[in-house]
Amino acid sequence: LDLKTAIGFALENNFAIRQARERIKQQDGVVVEVSARSIPNVSADAAYQRNDTDISSGFPPSDQSWQINLIASQALYAGGGIRSAIKSTKLVRDAALLDLQAVINDALLQVRTSYYQVLLAREQIKVQESNLELLQQQLKTATDRFEAGTVSSFEKLRAEVAMANAKVPLITARNDYRLAIESLRQSLGFTTNTPESARKVPNFVGTLDYTPQNFDLQAAFDSARTNRPDLERLTKLMDARAE
Repeated sequence: LDLKTAIGFALENNFAIRQARERIKQQDGVVVEVSARSIPNVSADAAYQRNDTDISSGFPPSDQSWQINLIASQALYAGGGIRSAIKSTKLVRDAALLDLQAVINDALLQVRTSYYQVLLAREQIKVQESNLELLQQQLKTATDRFEAGTVSSFEKLRAEVAMANAKVPLITARNDYRLAIESLRQSLGFTTNTPESARKVPNFVGTLDYTPQNFDLQAAFDSARTNRPDLERLTKLMDARAE
């Protein structure tokens, strides 16, 4: 599993992104419902009755009667309310689209953070394993020297304590690795919760590379005010409330 595949999977399965897409579908229905007020509405109904000729109330007497009603109506004037309602719903739909973009940005940031957290936890396991291996070698050396009579029992005991203490960070690092994987699964929208899938750990492809970058605070503020979709969404909602 590499970062590109994880991002692609999250775009289709992340829970927050899927909810945002459903909100857009819901708002599309509201637009259709409100727009229907501005177009002609046609309704029709019919009735048919059959009875004995002797009790017929028509002339000439007949054993059948028909009735058909056809009504067409259209709002000609509503003080601009219909037009404003349609414009308001369209603005709210635009706000929903911008909300989707904001949700995608947040979700993909979470995926990237969780993915690199997995890589970090994996490297921490390697560090702790190397540290424990080094302390085991030091304990063996201290034991050999103690048996040879060149060091006291205190040196051997200190090496044993150091090796025992090194097991705790290794256990913690392994637990952090498991938790990081579960956090990544949640951010991806991974829903297969069978015992077999929980035990399967993918091979995470990637390294913790660091590329120094410089950021100007004021330029960052200006870019955020111009490009952040959640800020644009608030503007759309404000315009919709004005309508």
